[in-house]
Amino acid sequence: MMLAWGVLGFSLLMVSYFVFEFLTPGFKVDEEIQRDNRAVGLIALVLSVGLSYVIGASILAR
Repeated sequence: MMLAWGVLGFSLLMVSYFVFEFLTPGFKVDEEIQRDNRAVGLIALVLSVGLSYVIGASILAR
């Protein structure tokens, strides 16, 4: 059961990354992070950590 929740959480994180990439059509997130654009990196970090926290809290609530 833990493995299934882990796969679901990982899938949700990947979906959130692609949504973030889709919502920023002016630039590619990977390229901006590679060019040391810290603002994009910080937004990606906050999105990833925040969603991980929500996923973890929902797993513990079940």
